[in-house]
Amino acid sequence: CHGHSAVPPAKHAAAATTPAKPVWTPAPGAVAAMPMARALAKKAKIDLSTIAGTGEFGRIKANDIRITTWEKQPEHPKRASAMGATVPIEMPSRLVPFTSMQRAVSNNMVTMLNIPVFRCKR
Repeated sequence: CHGHSAVPPAKHAAAATTPAKPVWTPAPGAVAAMPMARALAKKAKIDLSTIAGTGEFGRIKANDIRITTWEKQPEHPKRASAMGATVPIEMPSRLVPFTSMQRAVSNNMVTMLNIPVFRCKR
């Protein structure tokens, strides 16, 4: 009651300090990258060690690979205007038959078109 704390000074100081968060570092020679980033880098033939990651702990994310591949293109394609040139669409070379589920859904949709619709107003 005379200005003394119920907690001894040594224990009070220990309670004030919090343990530091562990810092993760990859093994020597290893590169920290998300699985999607690794797949994109492999497809684009990019060395992961040349990319600075923007993820937690410097981890390489898929977006880092996309940005790198975009920067490596010699000239960025320009967007065609709404009234400008059209891009030809490649049509499939063969027709693919419906599965039984697709056929059933299609038949039900056609049947629904023949059902009359009645609306009542008050």
